[in-house]
Amino acid sequence: MAYHKYVALLSVILFLGGCKDNEAETYELGKASGNIIDSVTGKPISGVSVLVEWNISGATGFSFGHGASEFPFYAGEAITDEKGYFEIVPPDRIDVPEGVVHRLSAGDPLVSAFHEDYNPTFFFREFYETHTIHYENAWLWFERVAKKPPVNFENFTMAPADPSVYLEKVRSKRESLIGLGCRVLDVPVYYNRIMKVVKDNMDVPHKYGGPYRLRSATCDGTLVEI
Repeated sequence: MAYHKYVALLSVILFLGGCKDNEAETYELGKASGNIIDSVTGKPISGVSVLVEWNISGATGFSFGHGASEFPFYAGEAITDEKGYFEIVPPDRIDVPEGVVHRLSAGDPLVSAFHEDYNPTFFFREFYETHTIHYENAWLWFERVAKKPPVNFENFTMAPADPSVYLEKVRSKRESLIGLGCRVLDVPVYYNRIMKVVKDNMDVPHKYGGPYRLRSATCDGTLVEI
């Protein structure tokens, strides 16, 4: 009788674990690396602020219906060296916030690049191997651990700043910072460089003729303008 109870309990555990084959409690993210070159000269660009974001599709319910959205799971930054090379290595393991139904986005990571002398840009891999999930024994349960492979962005280009579109592109990057929310504190160089250009040009109206306004957020007691 005890044997049958054990088998039944194990079946329930495996069934419940199988209900979330696309989800995991913990993620291992491979490093993101690459190099950035000038679209005109083909030469490497040093001093570019690079922001890499891994996103999660999440909801606060038990399904991915209405209300599901993407939000940053991890963000890291780097500065390209004299060869235009950058490398961002996430922590070994990152736990997903509790109470959130989640799934790592298949197309990640997204990479944003900023340099004052070039049009801000972003790039991603159109085809990128999705994460794989393995199971680890965690005392009467199997913890789902998702592993994302490393990705390399080779010879991505940035165009020299075009005065007719430069400020609009910078302000578009500023809008993406709003999406990062308090995570901008984790990427201070990227954030500060963009916000300096924005603040230096607040008197230049946007393409619809209206003024630009900054927003404020309190993050861990720190007031942040975005």
